[in-house]
Amino acid sequence: MSALGVARLRVLVVDDSETVRAVVVQALEGADVDIVEATDGEEALLLAHLHRPDVVLMDVHMPHMDGMTALRALRADASVSDIPVVMLTQQDSPDDVAAALDAGAYDFLGKPFSPVELRARVSAAGRTGQLVGELRRLNAQLERMARTDTLTGLANRRAIDQGLHDRIGDPVTLMLLDVDHFKSVNDRYGHAIGDVVLRRVSDRLRDCLRSDDIVGRWGGEEFVIVMRGMDPATAHAACDRILAAVRAPLDVPDGPPSVTLSIGVATSADRMADVDALLRDADAALYQAKRNGRDRAELAGP
Repeated sequence: MSALGVARLRVLVVDDSETVRAVVVQALEGADVDIVEATDGEEALLLAHLHRPDVVLMDVHMPHMDGMTALRALRADASVSDIPVVMLTQQDSPDDVAAALDAGAYDFLGKPFSPVELRARVSAAGRTGQLVGELRRLNAQLERMARTDTLTGLANRRAIDQGLHDRIGDPVTLMLLDVDHFKSVNDRYGHAIGDVVLRRVSDRLRDCLRSDDIVGRWGGEEFVIVMRGMDPATAHAACDRILAAVRAPLDVPDGPPSVTLSIGVATSADRMADVDALLRDADAALYQAKRNGRDRAELAGP
């Protein structure tokens, strides 16, 4: 913990006066902080993105870009909008104080200020900034968990469904994939080995795809792949790559030497308007692949 009562802070000091910046640096000396200095609002915006400070101390009146303009720009930018900003104002400028608070400032500090008051304001803002940052990280983690299948690390059904609906209006190719005879894998080798097999299959599916494709676990031994729209020949070529990748030896100790997939493919020729219809078509094609001998792909349609 620092002398300010919080973990080590990074403070961005923004003032066109070299003297004021020097006073701030001296006041915070020994408080276990890292200080970054800027001379105007434009430089402050650049350094806020570059250094991601815990607190910004910013003067209201500066050349080029004043503090109020920079404050509004910070608040309008989602990547830095939650950084607490303490505005430095003249003691006799209540209008500046009101305008700063209305624009989203965390606090204000009148000039001239005492070192004790400065450290107290920075400490309070720093605690708030670190708590907000931790909350942001936790929320992002929870969001990832809510959209991720815990066994395979792929997208879960919720994320797949969202990804499909996000693509409404765009040509899309949907693949439903099923590990052939997976029940016999669990029955013969046990569910723990079955889980390892599903993770190996998941890794190979992920390696076959492009960065903007979606691959997820639909449930059990079923998977879904959502790709940009493609013609039948391209879709078949993609399926061939996937089938070959999964068919290769698994190298699972005490497990099956290999597994195969059945794949049902549905494509929207023009623009997708009905997600449910696309899923039904892919599901029907999947069952056709199973009836035709498995370890193969079938494309829905005429």
